[in-house]
Amino acid sequence: MIAQIEKVDEIQRSSGLIVGSADVKSLYPNLDIDFTIEKVCEMFSESEIGVEDMDYEELGLNFALTMEAKDVKKLGITEVCPERKSNRGRPPTITSSGSEDVKEKRLELWNPPRKKPDEFTKNTMLIEALRVILKVVIKNHVYLFDNEIRKQSKGGAMGLRLTGILAQIFMMWWDREYPEVE
Repeated sequence: MIAQIEKVDEIQRSSGLIVGSADVKSLYPNLDIDFTIEKVCEMFSESEIGVEDMDYEELGLNFALTMEAKDVKKLGITEVCPERKSNRGRPPTITSSGSEDVKEKRLELWNPPRKKPDEFTKNTMLIEALRVILKVVIKNHVYLFDNEIRKQSKGGAMGLRLTGILAQIFMMWWDREYPEVE
């Protein structure tokens, strides 16, 4: 196949056309999940895709419940996340106040955010939520093999549709990053 590609390239070189292959052997299981998710989030952030009706107050609460304060600060979203009313006792967890059905109940242990998020901050929050969701789904994929339930140990799962979507976006990033041949 490579010989045929080179032959076509040689014939077409004068026209500026170059033929190549973007096939990747065992792409899904060889994906570096953390790197792939970073690049997918980068591509999403740079795109013009938007999300309507996102409840940023709930998202801020989720970050306050699940992230350390230093990580929230590092993201630059401290002012748009609620703060605990009291630092006495154990901090609230996602399974305590975070799982209440009524929003007011979820928020009763918290002071409201100091300000509403601007568009840049909303994008930062959305990208972080996307990063967390993708890691949880991909890194906790289980499958049945030989009548035994197994957890995917590395890479992307072959039977998971999300893996195909991530791989597609990752390859779009790769295509963009690949230097142009002159």
